[in-house]
Amino acid sequence: KLTTDDFYYGGCDLQVYNASYASNGDLVLKCRFINYSGYKVTKLTDIKIKFQTDGGKTIGTYSAKSLKMTVSHGSTKDFTVTIKKSKLKIKKADLRNATYSRDGGYYYNY
Repeated sequence: KLTTDDFYYGGCDLQVYNASYASNGDLVLKCRFINYSGYKVTKLTDIKIKFQTDGGKTIGTYSAKSLKMTVSHGSTKDFTVTIKKSKLKIKKADLRNATYSRDGGYYYNY
């Protein structure tokens, strides 16, 4: 898991640090938002997390227009997102070597 010590001042990042299949087949992603921006982040916007096999095939994608959360400067926030089994392109992939990409933005208060 990343911490604020892993960033230069002014940076923020979203990390997926664990992925597993739930008993019902959903893909559960444990995530961490790291805030070292100098401001208090109040929400994440236009979030997209794309999970892929080590061969580059898409397993599934999580998207959200907005995720409300409060993360003070110098802090982290752990949260979980779920990609429903019905939305997965590959139902049983080997997650040990899977990779992810993420995109999105954040809002902050002074």
